[in-house]
Order: sequence, then C-alpha cells, then structure tokens
Amino acid sequence: MIFDIIGTPNEEEKSFITDKKALDYLDSFDLKQRADLTKRFPAITDLALDFLFKMLTFNPFLRPTIQECLDHPYLKTIADYFKEDLKKQIEVNR
Repeated sequence: MIFDIIGTPNEEEKSFITDKKALDYLDSFDLKQRADLTKRFPAITDLALDFLFKMLTFNPFLRPTIQECLDHPYLKTIADYFKEDLKKQIEVNR
C-alpha cells in the first residue's frame, strides 16, 4: 500500500539497505510510479504536496530533518495563519 503512494524505491532510495534478503524482497514488487495525489486531494497546494512527499521519502537518510520540516515554506504559511488567528482572538477578547 505504501508503494501505491510513494512508488517503488529506486536504487538511490534503497542504498541504505545492506541485507540481501531485504533488497530481494523490495525487488520483488512491481514497478510503481509515485501517485498523483492531486487527483485524490484536488485542493492540495503545491507546497503541501512537496512537504508531504518529502516526509514520505523511503530512505530515512534522504528524508528531511525535523528542523528542515519546520523550515519548509508550507509550514510557514500555516504558522502565519495561526499568528493571524491568534491576533484576531486577542483583539476580540479585549
């Protein structure tokens, strides 16, 4: 099911695996391309899609760090939204 979304891993994505049986197992899957999530989530923005797929990277060494995730432009847009919402709540409660 995971490969239905992220696609089957390529050689670079499998490069951290050293166990022959694990590699053979991964190679036993049919080749699948990454899913087009814009069809499943038509309202998804390009930034949200980029953020999602970066977090879903198969190879843990190629995944962004927590700090890189927090610095992603998608989360900046959410942070700005919550800041504005908080400002509105403060103004209403005055």
